[in-house]
Amino acid sequence: MVGRHLGTMAVIALGTVIATQAVSAQEPKYGGTLTIVPYSPGIAALSWDPADWNWKVSIDAGPYMEQLMVGDLSKGVRGGGKNNFFSEAWLSDDVLRGELAESWEVVDKPLSIVINLRKNVKWQACKGIMEARDFTAKDVVFAYNRLVASPKANKVYFSFIDRAEETGPHQVTFFLKEYNSEWKYRLGYGYYAGIYPKEITEAPNGGAGNWQNACGTGPFRLTRYEAGAFGDYQANKEYWDRETIDGKPYKIPFVDNLVMRTIGDSQTRLAAFRTGKIDVMANINWDELKSLAPIQDKIKVIEHPDYAGEALAMRVDAPPFDNPKVRLALNLAVDRAAISKQIYGGHADFPHLPMDETWEGYFTPPEKMPNDAREVLQYDPAKAKKLLAEAGLANGFEFKAQVPSFLSS
Repeated sequence: MVGRHLGTMAVIALGTVIATQAVSAQEPKYGGTLTIVPYSPGIAALSWDPADWNWKVSIDAGPYMEQLMVGDLSKGVRGGGKNNFFSEAWLSDDVLRGELAESWEVVDKPLSIVINLRKNVKWQACKGIMEARDFTAKDVVFAYNRLVASPKANKVYFSFIDRAEETGPHQVTFFLKEYNSEWKYRLGYGYYAGIYPKEITEAPNGGAGNWQNACGTGPFRLTRYEAGAFGDYQANKEYWDRETIDGKPYKIPFVDNLVMRTIGDSQTRLAAFRTGKIDVMANINWDELKSLAPIQDKIKVIEHPDYAGEALAMRVDAPPFDNPKVRLALNLAVDRAAISKQIYGGHADFPHLPMDETWEGYFTPPEKMPNDAREVLQYDPAKAKKLLAEAGLANGFEFKAQVPSFLSS
């Protein structure tokens, strides 16, 4: 889901950890319940309808609603690769695989993207709405057209596409106005790429916006939901896909029941984790981790940069920030190393601008950047004062800033 380490000044990537109850490297077992607190743990489902253009539907509907493409976990660290899948909304081509899509090709004349779909996929039966049936190209075209036609649509998101057509029972072709290098994200695996059947939009009791009409092709089915409390997902025993672990394919899902908890208060979340009521918890900050010290021998902690850093965005169309010297001066005046040590206890880093190393394919190592690009993240207060003087601001200046309070929820 897209990393936001793109601030101009004082960018600090917060040290975020994911803590899970300890697991051993033995043969996977089936059955039981897995309870997790996902990303944005304090935010209940904002909508169940993808056409509302709500980013969080990708989390809440993720267990049952699939996309054309997905990350191949077997090619990550677990399988000996280097990708840890921590980058938000970014998958490099080497770890990308088809989910509902089997293969894809960019065609030159006419400029288009041809996607061949899997033929062994079925929609779950949804009581009172639809029987189980085959997944086809009509479903993809319908979901795309409804998304584009939504009154809430981002009008430029798919502006590079002229139209989508069913060019075979299991083939969809997107005819392009122009090429867009982000097409795999936007069409394949991004926030708004979920595929759903037409039948749920026609259900009389609220259509696709009612969780009770949830229906997908995924490994789970949503069976119960309490806003602000939890979502209860039961295993789809007819699920089509397999997971390969150590070279061996396994039928999935492994668990019979998945529970996604919504807990707004961080201390309540930590208490639930300490007492075994939660199995996996995301978004624990470095300071909160201290409270888990009594059970550190029973948990597994994975630390990685947070999805969002702290940054100051400046109005570059008005004085004094329209002057590049002023903007550079502010960057040079920030001692990021000191902030990391004194405020975040060393559990912080600052990414390389404009992209950090988790964005493979976009990231440029510092040593390959020109000197003026590397200079932006250096601490040099003497040069900062010199630049301000050159900009006619030797005595400094004042400005107003809006500073939101980012909570762990």
